[in-house]
Amino acid sequence: MAFDLVTKKKLKEEFLRLFEQNNGLVYRTCKQIGLTIPLFYKWRSEDPEWNSKINLIQMSLVDQVADKLFEMAMKGNMVAIIFYLVNRSKGEWVNIQRVESHIEMEREKINKTLDTIAKSLRSHNNKEEEKVEELN
Repeated sequence: MAFDLVTKKKLKEEFLRLFEQNNGLVYRTCKQIGLTIPLFYKWRSEDPEWNSKINLIQMSLVDQVADKLFEMAMKGNMVAIIFYLVNRSKGEWVNIQRVESHIEMEREKINKTLDTIAKSLRSHNNKEEEKVEELN
């Protein structure tokens, strides 16, 4: 799909306007202006200034969501409070559930390995006892 420079510039401007309206959804915006997704990514890689504008829109949307999350946390939404603390205060707040489940999985692996070793030793001991009996 080849565009002259004027058309390409207008399409890029329109894309930015719609991209913000569509909350940063690439597929929806491309579909609205008749642009293929591969061409969108090609333009991003070829045009650092346009790519920066795309990035600014995406960062703005993340900030908007972060603001809403904070508002919800301030209103007492427990899920928002926990999410905010776990993700914003690194090291102070940890998702204990995830840590505990990881420990439990490791404990299960260790127990299975120990069971396998014990069975192997019993089998080996039985074979040794059989050899001793044969010699007697």
